[in-house]
Amino acid sequence: MKKKEEGQLDRRDFVKQGATGLAGLAIGSLAGAGGAWATVAADSAAACPSPAMHLYVDTHDKRDGSFPASITTAQLNAFYVGYAAAMASEGVVVVRTYVNAAAGRAFCITMAPSADAVKRAHAKAGLMYDSITECYGVAPSDLLLNE
Repeated sequence: MKKKEEGQLDRRDFVKQGATGLAGLAIGSLAGAGGAWATVAADSAAACPSPAMHLYVDTHDKRDGSFPASITTAQLNAFYVGYAAAMASEGVVVVRTYVNAAAGRAFCITMAPSADAVKRAHAKAGLMYDSITECYGVAPSDLLLNE
């Protein structure tokens, strides 16, 4: 493995920082978006997670009534600002959301102190969900670090 240069960070440094370091990166990217997103970023920063955060994926599907039967991009964008604010109010950080509006499905990746915090945030946003699952990421780089 190549020796890291002075002041250079690698993946293990981010792992040592825990979820708080990753949340800072996510919050910073929201703040740079400006407008309503800057407000969401400020709310998220105020509720910035403790190192005891966990990664969750929650699912939504129109077939089960947890995603709208039809939604426009403008409606989705307007809803998402309130959704992110509801998450921040419960100490939940939205990492990424994947949506296929035509198929009526969404997959939300969040960091939270507990699944209950994710559930409370969904209730505040008025959004039903099909499942909330605690998980962890695996990528080729993870395999290299475990050797």
